[in-house]
Amino acid sequence: MNNELEWWTGEGGDSYMRRNDWTTSELARRVESWDKVFCHLVPLPKTIMEIGPGPGINLRVLNYGCPEAVLYGVEPNSYARQVLRDTCNYARIVDGHAGNILAEDGSFDLVFTAGVLIHINPYNLSDAMKEIVRVSRRHVLTIEYFAPKSEHVIYYGAERIWRNDFGKLYMDMGLKHVAHGFFWKETDGFDSTVWTLLEKNGPNLTAG
Repeated sequence: MNNELEWWTGEGGDSYMRRNDWTTSELARRVESWDKVFCHLVPLPKTIMEIGPGPGINLRVLNYGCPEAVLYGVEPNSYARQVLRDTCNYARIVDGHAGNILAEDGSFDLVFTAGVLIHINPYNLSDAMKEIVRVSRRHVLTIEYFAPKSEHVIYYGAERIWRNDFGKLYMDMGLKHVAHGFFWKETDGFDSTVWTLLEKNGPNLTAG
């Protein structure tokens, strides 16, 4: 297990869960933010997987905005999985992480991360993104801190955040840009992040 994943599966992930809960006002703002993405998803996805859902606020929004969709969450932290199974019982929560998703190729209409790719060491990032592309049937969405190139940030005493242009990295792997935008921390229910929606160019595309 790499050092970052070990930290997130242990006390780092546990403490993140304890200090990150959602509020009603935050949930309402995030619903409005997701609407900016939904308008580019026609038809709406029937199967959606979130990698690293944490406290589950995105799953709550998706349950409201895409009520017909079957929702999945891949979460490496056991405490988070327990919380999610109690509070998001409409979603299927499984053990795993971005680099190891136990699903067949093309299993989900939409696969996304929100503040997850930034925590993957650049050494492991390409493999994790390929795995995300592998299990997507059509769309991949990234909601992450932006930098023009890989840029590390100290997080809780160590290098645990690497900002990057993740949308461009997906395009370099063969995905097609669909739409992008900016979520502002003050108004949108997310930290200040860039979101990029991408599409696989064909049903059999895999990033090799």
